[in-house]
Amino acid sequence: MPGNLNPQQISFFIILIVGLGLLVTERLRNDLVALLVILALVVTGVLGPREALAGFGSEPAVVVAAIFVLSGALHQTGLSESFGQWIGRWAGRGYGRALMVIMPSGALLSAVPIPDPALEASRERVVLRGEVPSPLNPPSGCVFHPRCPIAVDRCRDDIPLLRTLGRDHEAACHLA
Repeated sequence: MPGNLNPQQISFFIILIVGLGLLVTERLRNDLVALLVILALVVTGVLGPREALAGFGSEPAVVVAAIFVLSGALHQTGLSESFGQWIGRWAGRGYGRALMVIMPSGALLSAVPIPDPALEASRERVVLRGEVPSPLNPPSGCVFHPRCPIAVDRCRDDIPLLRTLGRDHEAACHLA
């Protein structure tokens, strides 16, 4: 079988193995590995320049790339951490306050419109269902489970313990 491979196929398999090795070992950032793979495919002649850049003309590919760039920027600038701390400060340690801050924040973020009508129509909204639990008669298990969109059976039965998840970040959620 290896004797039947032409030089382009051999180049492709070498690039594939090196690229996967770099991704698995995390020696370089994933975006840099992707660019190096594209560059190597062009330099070796496996792909032409037009073919190598064809994916960037695809609207979904550009949207996914933009999401990665924006999420990286939010992380690098510390804005996502600041937003999380702001929500945490407002929510405090009380379940009632946390319910009044976290659930509407998620709904608000999902309500921001997307300028592309096709994407906007296909997007799933976070809709808060049910009634706010009474502090005088809270539900069993996690008090958020009646309104939480990701609640599982365990949430209905067991009260989650408050755990430290990072610097200045705590959560009382079975799924955190």
